[in-house]
Amino acid sequence: MRQKHLRTTSQLQEDYDQISPDYDRMRFGTHGGKYVEMKEQEFVARMIGGSSVLEVGTATGRFAVSLTKRGAEYTGVDLSQRMFWFQKLLRLRSLHPNLPLPPEAC
Repeated sequence: MRQKHLRTTSQLQEDYDQISPDYDRMRFGTHGGKYVEMKEQEFVARMIGGSSVLEVGTATGRFAVSLTKRGAEYTGVDLSQRMFWFQKLLRLRSLHPNLPLPPEAC
């Protein structure tokens, strides 16, 4: 079997650290991306009520916010520490919409 485009764990971590400020916009900023986001959130809401949830690969934590609002006990892990930092920042922002973002988040 031929293997192409394999990255080491450290390369993968570095890639996600670099794109973390733009991850949600790149992934869900288009009409198609917004539709996918809506359908994924609907699916997760139907499948998981007030359960305990472990999410592996949290990215910016878009499920963390919606799941905790629905009463789930949430634990998330991600390879990228910067993605994890943005997850915390976005969670704070969802609770306090007028909270200014640091320059590196823009």
